[in-house]
Amino acid sequence: MKVIGIVCSELDIDKNGYKQRVNLVANSYIEMLINNNAVPIQISPQIKKANIDEIIKIIDGILFIGGEDIKEGYYNESLMVKEISKRDEIEIELYKKCRENRIPVLGICRGLQIINVAEGGTLEDISNKNSILHTIDEDGFINYHEIYIEKDSILRKIMKVEKYPICSMHHQKIAKLGKNLKISAKSEDDVIEAIESNDKNFVLAFQGHIEKNLKNFKKYNFVVKEFLNNVVEKNYNKIEKGE
Repeated sequence: MKVIGIVCSELDIDKNGYKQRVNLVANSYIEMLINNNAVPIQISPQIKKANIDEIIKIIDGILFIGGEDIKEGYYNESLMVKEISKRDEIEIELYKKCRENRIPVLGICRGLQIINVAEGGTLEDISNKNSILHTIDEDGFINYHEIYIEKDSILRKIMKVEKYPICSMHHQKIAKLGKNLKISAKSEDDVIEAIESNDKNFVLAFQGHIEKNLKNFKKYNFVVKEFLNNVVEKNYNKIEKGE
Protein backbone atom coordinates (compact mmCIF):
# COMPACT_ATOMS: atom_id res chain seq x y z
CA MET A 1 0.00 0.00 0.00
CA LYS A 2 1.66 3.21 -1.21
CA VAL A 3 0.38 6.19 0.77
CA ILE A 4 0.56 9.57 -0.96
CA GLY A 5 -0.01 12.81 0.93
CA ILE A 6 -1.88 15.72 -0.66
CA VAL A 7 -2.18 19.13 0.99
CA CYS A 8 -5.71 20.43 0.50
CA SER A 9 -6.83 23.75 -0.91
CA GLU A 10 -9.26 25.81 1.16
CA LEU A 11 -12.49 27.18 -0.24
CA ASP A 12 -15.44 29.16 1.09
CA ILE A 13 -18.74 27.50 0.17
CA ASP A 14 -22.37 28.49 0.72
CA LYS A 15 -24.12 26.15 3.15
CA ASN A 16 -27.71 26.82 4.15
CA GLY A 17 -27.33 30.56 3.64
CA TYR A 18 -23.96 31.07 5.32
CA LYS A 19 -20.36 30.65 4.25
CA GLN A 20 -18.27 27.78 5.51
CA ARG A 21 -14.58 27.21 4.81
CA VAL A 22 -13.74 23.69 3.69
CA ASN A 23 -10.66 21.68 2.76
CA LEU A 24 -10.74 20.56 -0.85
CA VAL A 25 -8.91 18.23 -3.25
CA ALA A 26 -10.26 17.85 -6.79
CA ASN A 27 -11.31 14.31 -7.71
CA SER A 28 -8.97 14.29 -10.72
CA TYR A 29 -5.94 14.14 -8.38
CA ILE A 30 -7.54 11.47 -6.19
CA GLU A 31 -8.54 9.32 -9.16
CA MET A 32 -5.07 9.62 -10.71
CA LEU A 33 -3.59 7.97 -7.62
CA ILE A 34 -6.33 5.44 -6.91
CA ASN A 35 -6.27 4.26 -10.53
CA ASN A 36 -2.60 3.45 -10.01
CA ASN A 37 -3.22 1.48 -6.79
CA ALA A 38 -1.98 4.23 -4.47
CA VAL A 39 -3.82 5.48 -1.39
CA PRO A 40 -4.23 9.29 -1.18
CA ILE A 41 -4.29 10.92 2.25
CA GLN A 42 -5.53 14.50 2.47
CA ILE A 43 -3.49 16.83 4.68
CA SER A 44 -5.18 19.96 6.01
CA PRO A 45 -3.16 23.18 5.60
CA GLN A 46 -4.32 24.01 9.13
CA ILE A 47 -2.09 21.41 10.76
CA LYS A 48 0.66 22.56 13.08
CA LYS A 49 4.25 22.53 11.86
CA ALA A 50 5.09 20.44 14.90
CA ASN A 51 3.03 17.59 13.39
CA ILE A 52 4.93 17.43 10.11
CA ASP A 53 7.50 14.94 11.37
CA GLU A 54 4.67 12.55 12.28
CA ILE A 55 3.13 12.95 8.82
CA ILE A 56 6.49 12.13 7.22
CA LYS A 57 6.43 8.83 9.11
CA ILE A 58 3.07 7.96 7.49
CA ILE A 59 3.42 9.02 3.84
CA ASP A 60 5.46 7.22 1.19
CA GLY A 61 5.25 10.04 -1.37
CA ILE A 62 3.72 13.49 -1.73
CA LEU A 63 1.71 15.23 -4.45
CA PHE A 64 1.62 19.04 -4.45
CA ILE A 65 -1.45 20.20 -6.38
CA GLY A 66 -2.91 23.35 -7.94
CA GLY A 67 -4.71 26.18 -6.20
CA GLU A 68 -4.32 29.80 -5.17
CA ASP A 69 -1.23 31.95 -5.78
CA ILE A 70 1.70 31.60 -3.41
CA LYS A 71 2.02 34.73 -1.29
CA GLU A 72 4.77 36.91 -2.75
CA GLY A 73 6.50 37.36 0.59
CA TYR A 74 7.71 33.75 0.45
CA TYR A 75 9.93 34.50 -2.56
CA ASN A 76 10.34 38.30 -2.65
CA GLU A 77 12.60 39.39 0.19
CA SER A 78 12.26 43.08 -0.70
CA LEU A 79 8.63 43.28 0.47
CA MET A 80 8.26 45.31 3.67
CA VAL A 81 4.88 43.77 4.58
CA LYS A 82 4.45 40.05 4.01
CA GLU A 83 1.16 38.14 4.01
CA ILE A 84 1.15 34.80 5.79
CA SER A 85 -0.37 31.68 4.23
CA LYS A 86 -0.78 28.51 6.28
CA ARG A 87 -0.84 26.39 3.14
CA ASP A 88 2.33 27.96 1.75
CA GLU A 89 4.18 27.44 5.03
CA ILE A 90 3.02 23.84 5.48
CA GLU A 91 3.81 22.86 1.88
CA ILE A 92 7.26 24.46 1.94
CA GLU A 93 8.10 22.68 5.19
CA LEU A 94 6.69 19.37 3.95
CA TYR A 95 8.71 19.62 0.76
CA LYS A 96 11.93 20.22 2.70
CA LYS A 97 11.21 17.28 5.00
CA CYS A 98 10.42 15.04 2.04
CA ARG A 99 13.73 15.89 0.38
CA GLU A 100 15.56 15.33 3.65
CA ASN A 101 13.94 11.89 3.98
CA ARG A 102 14.23 11.02 0.25
CA ILE A 103 10.45 10.80 -0.15
CA PRO A 104 9.42 11.11 -3.83
CA VAL A 105 7.69 14.36 -4.85
CA LEU A 106 5.32 15.09 -7.75
CA GLY A 107 4.06 18.63 -8.37
CA ILE A 108 1.27 19.94 -10.59
CA CYS A 109 0.59 23.62 -11.44
CA ARG A 110 0.95 25.50 -8.12
CA GLY A 111 2.84 22.39 -7.01
CA LEU A 112 5.67 23.20 -9.42
CA GLN A 113 5.74 26.75 -8.09
CA ILE A 114 5.81 25.74 -4.40
CA ILE A 115 8.72 23.37 -5.10
CA ASN A 116 10.62 26.17 -6.83
CA VAL A 117 9.93 28.63 -3.99
CA ALA A 118 10.91 26.04 -1.37
CA GLU A 119 14.25 25.70 -3.18
CA GLY A 120 14.84 29.48 -3.07
CA GLY A 121 13.48 30.26 -6.54
CA THR A 122 11.16 33.10 -7.54
CA LEU A 123 7.98 33.62 -9.58
CA GLU A 124 6.65 36.33 -11.87
CA ASP A 125 3.52 37.07 -13.89
CA ILE A 126 3.44 35.93 -17.50
CA SER A 127 3.47 38.89 -19.89
CA ASN A 128 0.37 39.39 -22.03
CA LYS A 129 2.83 39.82 -24.89
CA ASN A 130 3.77 36.13 -24.76
CA SER A 131 3.07 34.30 -28.00
CA ILE A 132 1.20 31.49 -26.18
CA LEU A 133 -1.92 31.96 -24.08
CA HIS A 134 -1.25 30.16 -20.79
CA THR A 135 -4.49 31.08 -19.01
CA ILE A 136 -8.09 29.91 -19.39
CA ASP A 137 -10.16 31.97 -21.87
CA GLU A 138 -12.99 34.16 -20.58
CA ASP A 139 -15.51 31.64 -21.95
CA GLY A 140 -13.87 28.84 -19.98
CA PHE A 141 -11.95 27.32 -22.89
CA ILE A 142 -8.73 25.61 -21.75
CA ASN A 143 -5.78 26.27 -24.02
CA TYR A 144 -3.25 23.63 -25.03
CA HIS A 145 0.29 24.01 -26.33
CA GLU A 146 3.41 21.94 -26.83
CA ILE A 147 6.15 21.52 -24.26
CA TYR A 148 9.69 20.85 -25.49
CA ILE A 149 11.46 18.30 -23.31
CA GLU A 150 15.15 18.66 -22.50
CA LYS A 151 17.30 15.93 -24.05
CA ASP A 152 19.25 15.02 -20.90
CA SER A 153 16.26 15.13 -18.53
CA ILE A 154 14.65 12.37 -16.50
CA LEU A 155 11.37 13.47 -18.09
CA ARG A 156 12.69 12.64 -21.58
CA LYS A 157 13.69 9.17 -20.37
CA ILE A 158 10.21 8.65 -18.93
CA MET A 159 8.13 10.00 -21.82
CA LYS A 160 10.52 9.17 -24.70
CA VAL A 161 9.39 12.14 -26.84
CA GLU A 162 10.91 15.51 -27.74
CA LYS A 163 7.64 17.44 -27.43
CA TYR A 164 4.14 16.80 -26.13
CA PRO A 165 0.87 18.73 -25.65
CA ILE A 166 -0.24 20.03 -22.24
CA CYS A 167 -3.16 22.10 -20.98
CA SER A 168 -2.32 25.56 -19.71
CA MET A 169 -4.17 27.16 -16.78
CA HIS A 170 -1.72 29.52 -15.06
CA HIS A 171 -0.85 33.22 -15.06
CA GLN A 172 2.53 32.98 -13.30
CA LYS A 173 5.80 31.29 -14.19
CA ILE A 174 9.22 30.57 -12.73
CA ALA A 175 11.48 33.62 -12.84
CA LYS A 176 14.58 32.31 -11.04
CA LEU A 177 15.04 28.56 -10.84
CA GLY A 178 15.57 27.22 -7.33
CA LYS A 179 18.69 25.37 -6.20
CA ASN A 180 18.75 21.57 -6.48
CA LEU A 181 16.49 21.85 -9.55
CA LYS A 182 16.95 21.67 -13.32
CA ILE A 183 14.64 22.47 -16.22
CA SER A 184 12.88 19.46 -17.75
CA ALA A 185 10.77 21.24 -20.38
CA LYS A 186 9.87 24.66 -21.75
CA SER A 187 7.14 26.04 -23.99
CA GLU A 188 7.91 27.71 -27.31
CA ASP A 189 7.75 31.16 -25.63
CA ASP A 190 10.42 30.11 -23.10
CA VAL A 191 8.14 29.52 -20.08
CA ILE A 192 9.49 26.74 -17.84
CA GLU A 193 6.88 23.99 -18.05
CA ALA A 194 8.52 21.18 -16.07
CA ILE A 195 11.31 20.85 -13.52
CA GLU A 196 13.10 17.98 -11.81
CA SER A 197 15.71 17.37 -9.15
CA ASN A 198 19.37 17.70 -10.13
CA ASP A 199 20.33 14.95 -7.69
CA LYS A 200 19.16 11.42 -6.91
CA ASN A 201 15.97 12.50 -5.10
CA PHE A 202 12.84 11.93 -7.19
CA VAL A 203 11.31 15.38 -7.68
CA LEU A 204 9.30 16.08 -10.83
CA ALA A 205 6.78 18.84 -11.45
CA PHE A 206 4.67 20.31 -14.26
CA GLN A 207 3.20 23.76 -14.73
CA GLY A 208 0.30 22.23 -16.70
CA HIS A 209 -2.41 19.94 -15.38
CA ILE A 210 -1.29 16.45 -16.37
CA GLU A 211 -3.98 14.90 -14.15
CA LYS A 212 -6.60 16.23 -16.60
CA ASN A 213 -4.81 14.77 -19.63
CA LEU A 214 -4.32 11.12 -18.72
CA LYS A 215 -6.96 9.78 -21.13
CA ASN A 216 -6.19 11.95 -24.15
CA PHE A 217 -2.42 12.29 -23.73
CA LYS A 218 -1.50 8.88 -22.40
CA LYS A 219 2.24 9.42 -21.99
CA TYR A 220 1.51 11.37 -18.80
CA ASN A 221 0.49 8.03 -17.31
CA PHE A 222 4.16 7.05 -17.59
CA VAL A 223 5.02 10.00 -15.35
CA VAL A 224 2.54 8.95 -12.66
CA LYS A 225 3.76 5.36 -12.81
CA GLU A 226 7.41 6.43 -12.56
CA PHE A 227 6.61 8.58 -9.54
CA LEU A 228 4.92 5.64 -7.84
CA ASN A 229 7.68 3.25 -8.90
CA ASN A 230 10.07 5.43 -6.91
CA VAL A 231 7.83 5.31 -3.86
CA VAL A 232 8.95 2.80 -1.24
CA GLU A 233 6.21 1.44 1.00
CA LYS A 234 6.82 1.80 4.71
CA ASN A 235 6.54 -1.12 7.10
CA TYR A 236 3.48 0.05 9.04
CA ASN A 237 3.74 -2.72 11.61
CA LYS A 238 7.11 -1.33 12.68
CA ILE A 239 5.73 2.21 12.74
CA GLU A 240 2.82 1.21 14.98
CA LYS A 241 5.25 -0.55 17.36
CA GLY A 242 7.58 2.46 17.36
CA GLU A 243 10.51 0.50 15.97
